[in-house]
Formats: sequence, structure tokens, C-alpha cells
Amino acid sequence: MSFWGVVGIIALVVVVLLLINHKAVLNMFGALRAQVGKAGRAVGGADPLANYQQGIDDAADSVKRAKQGMTRAVALISSVERQVNSGKQEKARLEARIQRALGEENQAKAQEYAAQLADCETHLAANEDQLNHHKEAYDGFVADVKRQQEKVATYQREASGLGIQLEMSKANREFNEFRQSFTVNTGALNGLAAQREAVMQQIDQNNAYGKVEKDVGGGSTYEEDDAEIDRKIKADEILKRFQPQKPAAPANS
Repeated sequence: MSFWGVVGIIALVVVVLLLINHKAVLNMFGALRAQVGKAGRAVGGADPLANYQQGIDDAADSVKRAKQGMTRAVALISSVERQVNSGKQEKARLEARIQRALGEENQAKAQEYAAQLADCETHLAANEDQLNHHKEAYDGFVADVKRQQEKVATYQREASGLGIQLEMSKANREFNEFRQSFTVNTGALNGLAAQREAVMQQIDQNNAYGKVEKDVGGGSTYEEDDAEIDRKIKADEILKRFQPQKPAAPANS
């Protein structure tokens, strides 16, 4: 069977179940949703705010379902009220018939109406008692739902505030983690000071050679000047050997 064939069969079964008992199907899907939500919360246990918000959403859904249940209670109360009103009307009619029968001195008829009135009063009393119980229960439901609504609203406001506080706490944690890492890096940078000093000392040492050479000199400048003078003297002496001898000037008489 193909994939779409299986999907079609599942869809047909769901439709049939909805037609047979749609409430049961809806409850089944509600239970499935609850299980999926439970599994999701178990997986996301590291996010307490999400779990808290899910609990608030579940409480809000519970209040919503309670309101839907209260509508059925109101319908039941209305039905019993109609029975009570109908019983009161029947009681009034029977009382009038009894009075008319007694006025006509029809004792048998009056006795028959009286028996019917006794049954009517019995049913009326039971319906009135049931109506009172239903109204008391409904009033209790109203009070409970109101309290639950107020709690849900309070929790929703608190969840909003907690969300802000949680984000702020995350920011504080990240800042503290950064500050700790920055402190560690600062310690590492402090260790570079000694290395920088060693580099500066090497630079000073290299510059010292040039300064000493400039200030003191290599000790060869004067030696080189003397040698040059000697060379020139020797050169002059040699040149004199190659120059002709000039005759001596005559003496004056």
C-alpha cells in the first residue's frame, strides 16, 4: 500500500470517530497534546521559565474548560427552573380545581385533585431542593473560577517580570564570565612586561655600541693623520731627487 493510501485510511478513521463521538476524539487529542507537552518540558528542563510559562498556560486552559463546564451547569439550572415554575403553575391550577370542586360540593373530584396536588407538591419540593443545590454549586464554581483567573493573571504578570529578571541575570552572568576571563588575560599581559624590558635592554645595548664609538672613537684617527704626513714627507724627499739642482746665485760685490 502506498503512503498516501495509508494517510487516507487514517483520515477516514479520524472522520468516522469524530462522527461517532467527537468529544472522545477531542479528549484523545488533548491527552496526546499533554503528553507531547510533558515530553517537551522534560527535554527543555534547562529552561525553567519556559516550564513556568507552560504551567501558567495549562492553568489558563483549565480555567477555560471550567467555564465551558459552567455553561452546561447554567443550562441544567435553567432546565430545573422551568420544572419548578411548571410545578408551581400546576400547583396553582390544582388548588383552584380543589376549591371549585368543593364549591360544587363534589367531594370525589376534590379528593382526586387533592391527591394530584400532593404528588405535585412532592415533585415541586424535590425540584426546588435540586435547584437550590445546583445554584449553590454554580455559585461555588463562579467563586473558584474567579480565584483561578486572578491567580493566572497574577502568575502571568509575575512571569513577565521573571522573564526580565532572568534576562538580566543572564546578562550579569555573561558580564561576570567576561570579567573573569579579562582578569586572566590581564595577568597574561602583565607577563609581557618583563619580555618588553628584555627587548628594550637589547635595543639599549645595540645603541650603546654606536654611542661609545661616537664619543670615544676607534683610536685610529690621529694614527692615520701621522702616517699620511710621513708619506707626504717621503714623497717630497723622493721628488727632490728628480728635480734638477738650481745654480747658486752669485754674490754681490
